[in-house]
Amino acid sequence: MRKNLVIFFVVCLSSLAMGQATDLSQPATKQDVMLMFQEMRFEEQMKGIQQSVAQQFQGMANQVMQRTDVKNLTPEKQKKFQDFMEEEMRNSMNVYPVSEMIGDFAPVYAKHLTKADVKGITDFYHSPAGKKLLDISPGVSQEAMAIIGPKMQERMMNSMEEMQQRAREIFEDPDTGTSHPQFKN
Repeated sequence: MRKNLVIFFVVCLSSLAMGQATDLSQPATKQDVMLMFQEMRFEEQMKGIQQSVAQQFQGMANQVMQRTDVKNLTPEKQKKFQDFMEEEMRNSMNVYPVSEMIGDFAPVYAKHLTKADVKGITDFYHSPAGKKLLDISPGVSQEAMAIIGPKMQERMMNSMEEMQQRAREIFEDPDTGTSHPQFKN
């Protein structure tokens, strides 16, 4: 009788333990993903991306300042224009805070990941290779941006010039040959 009672308690405790074990095939929750993001240093990565965008914007702003129409402005107006661009860049960095972005990312990731996926990703970032990737990522990103950034800036400036030229052509009055005032050179 005593043996049966012990077996009964072992079975009951095992059942309780099994019931409390996480079913890794279940969809991940927002909380699971937020914990995964912490392991991935996701906020740090997002802030790094934001910094890279700011640097690209600064490079484009410098190119704009070299344009003839800007150089023809008085020094006072050039300074005012430069201050305006810098203020707009700072403001644009605060329009959508990184913490809010991460909060918005989490449910999207949760929709596509299971608890097992999150565990696997987290386990990877706990591994030596995962830790190394996290440690070198900011520097690698900076190095890559030093290569990619100038190319993107140049191509964006060319694209903007082409777009302005096409807009001038659209708004040009064929009868008088004049452009809409907004698109004059």
